[in-house]
Amino acid sequence: VRVRVEERVEVAIQAESAARSRVDAARVASTNKRFSAIEAAAQARAAEFTEQLSRLATDCTTSTAALQADTARLTTAADAAAAGVAAHTAQLADVNAAIAAAERALDDVQSQARRARDQAAEVAGEIRA
Repeated sequence: VRVRVEERVEVAIQAESAARSRVDAARVASTNKRFSAIEAAAQARAAEFTEQLSRLATDCTTSTAALQADTARLTTAADAAAAGVAAHTAQLADVNAAIAAAERALDDVQSQARRARDQAAEVAGEIRA
């Protein structure tokens, strides 16, 4: 009887050990499933973020190209405006030089006119005398 009880105890211990092993295996499987689900969700989020970053990079590249084109256009316009200002400045200098020459010519003509009047006055004075 004692041997049978011991055998039954041994069988019960083995059954309990097997049951614990199955419970542990079930826990591991459950944990693995949760980790797999978490990993799948993380990979999905990573793929979303990668796609968003790719779109942002494309948008930034497009915006940068547009800004460079705008900068080139503005630089060209600024260069043209500077050339126009330089040309107008040169024309203004020419006009100022022409005005100065005309003023000198006017002064000369006025001086000649004064001399002519003075001479005419002298001649008129001599004629009267």
